[in-house]
Amino acid sequence: MVALPQLEGPRLPGLPADGLGFIQIDEHARVVGLDDVYAAGDATDFPIKQGGIATQQADAAVEMIAGRHLEPYLTATARPGEPSPSADRPMCRSSPRELHASHHEARELALSFALADANHEDHHSALRWLEVVERLDGVLPPGYLEKRTEWRDRAHG
Repeated sequence: MVALPQLEGPRLPGLPADGLGFIQIDEHARVVGLDDVYAAGDATDFPIKQGGIATQQADAAVEMIAGRHLEPYLTATARPGEPSPSADRPMCRSSPRELHASHHEARELALSFALADANHEDHHSALRWLEVVERLDGVLPPGYLEKRTEWRDRAHG
């Protein structure tokens, strides 16, 4: 048997939070409902708490901040007649395929936990892990819709 504590967010005054107190962010690590405010890491409402995810969130925030402010600065400070120093460098944007691949490890871990919890008859927890997968990918892998239906029946039956 494994016992895990109930996770709770920091409930910081002035920042929107979900029901558990975690800071609500969008896919670019922007705090929902606030301009120019970003958050990353375990205090956010992203369902997986893991250092690698936190660094990806920080990268997303930096990309939004630097891309918006750095390019105008570089363009304004370029010498007349010369291209801006960043003109030959493409903006770093993740394609949907790259984003999907970056979530592979988290997705596989969440599916492993879902199956383990279901095998231990903890169907409520297994269903929460499937919610994590759906949040990462937008869909469940083949076969998991049926598992979700079965686990819901067992959880509520």
